[in-house]
Amino acid sequence: MLNRIIGFLKRHMLLVVYFILTIIIIVSTDGFFNRFNIASILGLSSIMGFLVLGEAIVILTGGIDISVGNIASLSSVVCAWTMLKFNGIFPVAVIILICIIFSLLSGAFMGFINGFSIAKLGIPPIIATLGVFSISYGFAEYIFSAEPTYLVINSFSSAVRTKFFGIFPLSSVIFVIFAIIISLILERTRIGRHVYAIGGSKEAAFLSGIKNVKILIYCYVSSGILSAIGGLLLAGWIRVGDARAASGYEFIAITAVIMGGISLFGGEGNIWDAVLGILTLQTIRKIIPRMQISTFYEEGIVGAILLIAVAINIMNLQRKNIKLKNIENE
Repeated sequence: MLNRIIGFLKRHMLLVVYFILTIIIIVSTDGFFNRFNIASILGLSSIMGFLVLGEAIVILTGGIDISVGNIASLSSVVCAWTMLKFNGIFPVAVIILICIIFSLLSGAFMGFINGFSIAKLGIPPIIATLGVFSISYGFAEYIFSAEPTYLVINSFSSAVRTKFFGIFPLSSVIFVIFAIIISLILERTRIGRHVYAIGGSKEAAFLSGIKNVKILIYCYVSSGILSAIGGLLLAGWIRVGDARAASGYEFIAITAVIMGGISLFGGEGNIWDAVLGILTLQTIRKIIPRMQISTFYEEGIVGAILLIAVAINIMNLQRKNIKLKNIENE
């Protein structure tokens, strides 16, 4: 039993890190984990978490998506534009439904451009998604001439900000449901096995009959849609559609995924560890002002965490390669 527990903790070291971080925060600060702070951490973690889910799926294939932040921003702008366009024409419920559909379509479209460019045209993921990063930002700026626009339907924002038991935002409940669904798809379906197979070796996956192009397009479209959901919830949370609303979120999403132990080279990792990664990052970002550390250092701290996570990721890969070589030599 003890060996199983130790084995579990070794596979999920971030859980140990988060537990230690929690103890340090409780000891060193007074009343940090109150209802307001917990709700804020859960709310923002779940919104960013949708970008993390999309990024995790893509990285599992051996790719990367640096457009998730701007796709989320575009989604928030499309949300504000739809509400403004149809306000007073249709009932509020219908407008919100149209808003959701349009925002998700914008994310799916950008995700398709990513997937098609990478899988069909052979463009490297970082270049393809950098292009969509710029396209999404350009569209988002064009719609309202780069001006942040308030959501005219307050009930949408009120719904997003709804808290269950005064502590669990609606966004966190929706996020957990999506995380469970995606986890089950990746772990228990053929598509999920194909995602891991492509991340392990695209050539081997192709030779075994897996349709790499189709799976990759699915993954990038999924990333776009998940980013759009994050953008919708972010718009509701801040009550604004803005081309810069999720600026930099792609960096945080990638950091969370790598922190969670998902291999930067694909084919290995667990969605729930990536979820814990964003929760840990958001807790750190929340505690920085309370520890009298200037918020100017925040991005630097996140950057340092990313470098350390990548270094550990590479060392783990090298260690596994050495073990495989030793086995082959035997």
